[in-house]
Amino acid sequence: MADLAKETWDRRKRLFEEDQVGSELAYLEAKYASEQATANLNVLEERLARTTIRAPIDGILDSREIEVGNMVAPGTPVARIVDNNPVKITAGVPERYAADVRTGAEAAPVGG
Repeated sequence: MADLAKETWDRRKRLFEEDQVGSELAYLEAKYASEQATANLNVLEERLARTTIRAPIDGILDSREIEVGNMVAPGTPVARIVDNNPVKITAGVPERYAADVRTGAEAAPVGG
């Protein structure tokens, strides 16, 4: 739509300014229609850009709080993202294993 309005404006402008063909009213209507179509296109492009949700951090999607296609307001929680690299765990260690535990040591997975 914006392309058609721009093309119509370009043709009317050329005809009116160079060849003195057409009325000033048709010239102005084409000009304003082109400007309005361009403004509408800009608004739609901005709205489209706001349809993608991006997380401000890297991580793994733990849970989704909304369904695809739902409209949400700014600030509405949409998902829970966890960053598991590295994972910091605070836990107690039985005294008999205390001598084997060092700061920064890797932990083996349960059952491994």
